[in-house]
Amino acid sequence: KLLAEFEPRLTGAVVTGAISDAHRVQLHAFPDKAEMVDVFLANRGIAAEPDERDYRYGDGRIESVPLACFEAAGVGIDVALFEPGQQRRAPLSPANGLPAKRLTLAQAEVLAAEAITTVLGP
Repeated sequence: KLLAEFEPRLTGAVVTGAISDAHRVQLHAFPDKAEMVDVFLANRGIAAEPDERDYRYGDGRIESVPLACFEAAGVGIDVALFEPGQQRRAPLSPANGLPAKRLTLAQAEVLAAEAITTVLGP
């Protein structure tokens, strides 16, 4: 919710359910300029470390995307800062080679509200 103005999407292990203590929460955000997220976080007292990650696409291209990495309540969070308009152009998941699932805030809230037995199955 904090990053709502950057249209974040939840992705990665949290979405697929293949999460462990070693995984970090992965968000894809779409600011007008990547620096906007850094300033936004700094103005709220959140120290984010810059980094970057390579993402592969279905056409074979690999693009380097800036990251803002920080900790919140002991949980590592990586925010990939994609260009505006890239919401429907998901990179490929390294787990299965298919376009990565990206959940909107509303979809993530539905997932969070599900009982664990529902998520894990009967």
